[in-house]
Amino acid sequence: VFLKDLTSPIVDIPAYPENITYNENVSEFNYTYTEPNADSCWYSVDGGVTNSTPVSAGTNFSDVISNEGSNTWTVWCNDSAGNENSSSVTFTKDTLTPILDIVYPLNNSYNTNVTELNYTTNATDSCWYSIDSGTSNSTSVNAGVNFTGMISTEGSNTWTVWCNDSANNQNSSSVTFFKEIGRASCR
Repeated sequence: VFLKDLTSPIVDIPAYPENITYNENVSEFNYTYTEPNADSCWYSVDGGVTNSTPVSAGTNFSDVISNEGSNTWTVWCNDSAGNENSSSVTFTKDTLTPILDIVYPLNNSYNTNVTELNYTTNATDSCWYSIDSGTSNSTSVNAGVNFTGMISTEGSNTWTVWCNDSANNQNSSSVTFFKEIGRASCR
């Protein structure tokens, strides 16, 4: 008497990584495996072009290398009868801080009130500024929207812009400039 096993194992990626954006390196690949005649599992991070060394079914993978940007990881498992099944997850790794550059004002002396804070960025979420070293901050605006209606003070001014992206990576840029309007000379 023998039993023929035609049922493929059940493979699932329930815990990690998830189909989200991570702002840190993802190096673990955790899955579940349901099969009474378990054999082995292996994974690929490149669509099956190269595969990991098989491990005992149920053993999670560590030291996996995730790439910046989109990643699709697949785990395959088989049973002792050779039935095979797989499960995949796609996630994004975004660990790069946004690029941010203040284009106005510059590190110069101005003889007028500076009322704008203009910058360029590749940030995708929001930006805000402070004119007092972060003690108080402006309301956030969509990334790339310049700030107007600013008031510079006589003497030294240091203005800082912060921007973040959808993965909450953050960067800042500061400028120090001088405002000197019509000082009377004494004789």
